[in-house]
Amino acid sequence: MTRLILDYTNQTDTAIPHSQLQRKKAKMTKRLTLKQLRIGQLIVRGEHKDAQVYTIAEIMGFNIYLIWFEGDRQSGQWTDYGDCYKPTLEQIEYSIAANGRLASGEDIKEARSQLA
Repeated sequence: MTRLILDYTNQTDTAIPHSQLQRKKAKMTKRLTLKQLRIGQLIVRGEHKDAQVYTIAEIMGFNIYLIWFEGDRQSGQWTDYGDCYKPTLEQIEYSIAANGRLASGEDIKEARSQLA
């Protein structure tokens, strides 16, 4: 018999299987909180192995400014901090192989000066 419990993680009161809720809670605990984020930190926005690795260049309220490279071109955008994860070594290696490099301290400094 499957245990059903109420799911309050998304402010819903729907019954879901206990095992599904346990998986959902486990995933939520892997996410980085706003207090865990720092300028210069590497993050990914998903857990798949080919996720783009971003560098945090700025934090303002609940928003973060991410920078990354696509070949020689530096890109950046503001986004909310939700769904940020610590990258695995495999994700970092994939991102470097696919894009050439990760953002450096100088890249962060340049991006922050453009934001001001």
